[in-house]
Amino acid sequence: MTTTYLQGNDVSPFVLFGTVIGVSAPICVRNINYCLRHRSHWHKVKILKSAMAFFMLLKSCLVVAQEVPNGASCKALGRFGDVFYQFSVTLGDAVVLERITEVVPWKLRARIGHCIAILIRLIIGMVDVPLASVYLSFEGGPCVYKDQPVVGALYTSLDTAISLYATIMTFLVLTWEMRKREQEGSIPVHRYHYITIVARYTAPVFCLTVVNMIGTIGNGSSVHNLYYVPLVETVWPIVNLLFVALIGYDIDLCKVIRAMHIQDKQTTVYDEALAPDLLYTPSPL
Repeated sequence: MTTTYLQGNDVSPFVLFGTVIGVSAPICVRNINYCLRHRSHWHKVKILKSAMAFFMLLKSCLVVAQEVPNGASCKALGRFGDVFYQFSVTLGDAVVLERITEVVPWKLRARIGHCIAILIRLIIGMVDVPLASVYLSFEGGPCVYKDQPVVGALYTSLDTAISLYATIMTFLVLTWEMRKREQEGSIPVHRYHYITIVARYTAPVFCLTVVNMIGTIGNGSSVHNLYYVPLVETVWPIVNLLFVALIGYDIDLCKVIRAMHIQDKQTTVYDEALAPDLLYTPSPL
């Protein structure tokens, strides 16, 4: 029997991925609970969110297991972890695109285009699984996982493109809705209110774009197959954490737009779009 002793720097992956698990589990449970309490309706976004968080949780558990495999196959841990990761991120991208599909007028064309993008993302992710290198560093030591830089940069670039597209569409949809209300003369739109509303609801998707871009840079920045930074131990758990949190607690644009359609002459678009129930109630509930 081999005894493995952890050094100080070996504890960091447990802490970082433990945080990812701690964020993913509540998102998964809360969305499943919501679906069970509202079984009369089909809640596609809630199901996608719960599946996204569940697969990210499994992936994080397997990554932690790779630090102290204790005789388990590193290749099996790495391959299954990669599969769960690809499923999780693909489902997260599906949530982002579904939010856009719900608010654009050309729903059929948008849904077809979004499904094609998701299918391409899944295919690229599955291609990455057998190309990644997973091996035991030394007897009794941790597993070493190295992504294929080109394929890794390709699928993270697609994630970045999807989130950037969602950012632009969120901005355009909100702008169009406010301009429409202004032209109708029902509710005035002031510049300060306009900037506040757009910034409030575009910022989370923009942050997701930045997070995906960090993953792209991390995958692409390799010299002689050695990363500038400890990618798996440091960058990925942080990227995974922000990815799950930003999508798991995203904003329902349909609620925002419905609030804008409240016909009350005593209110403004600013008051409606930033109503307390929209401002403080997270999406999973």
